[in-house]
Amino acid sequence: LDLDVPADTEPGTTTVTLVGTAGSEEARLALDVTVVTADSGSVEMTTDVPAREGAADETFTYSLTLENDTPQQLTFELQAVGPEGWDVSAAPTGEVDATSVTVDARGSQTLEVEATPPAQATEGDYPLAVQAVAGEHSVAVDLLARVTGRVEMDFTTVDGRLNATATAGNPTQVEVVVVNTGTATL
Repeated sequence: LDLDVPADTEPGTTTVTLVGTAGSEEARLALDVTVVTADSGSVEMTTDVPAREGAADETFTYSLTLENDTPQQLTFELQAVGPEGWDVSAAPTGEVDATSVTVDARGSQTLEVEATPPAQATEGDYPLAVQAVAGEHSVAVDLLARVTGRVEMDFTTVDGRLNATATAGNPTQVEVVVVNTGTATL
């Protein structure tokens, strides 16, 4: 059954009766047809886990759901931003280099956001933002990356020698130096 709806049809529900005949037999089927405006419905982007915690040398990964509750298919341009020096990207799950995503009418699409801090990121909270734009439809989600720091240290002696002379049974003092070369507090 193909039903052509004139462009100037007002929104609402109407009943259309489909009649089928075969010889002297007749069958009727009443169908309710609902007409909506093209801009009805909404779009939404959500996440179950908006904040992650990790070391400065880890990649923070988030999963988002982009929902299109409109009666038309929409193509969204994706944008992801973070603090200066961070590498932040958003793409449909399984599509590493994609910068846009098409979501069917009344459908949804899972997005993956990856945020990599710079090597010397210090401990703290870093805000990230993801936006999806399709024409007049725009949605955004704020995320948080909590950097706990990177544990790394150097161990040496005051004079740089890594050997010492000692006599068994007698105390021997060796001065050592521990240097925090990471971003976490020791």
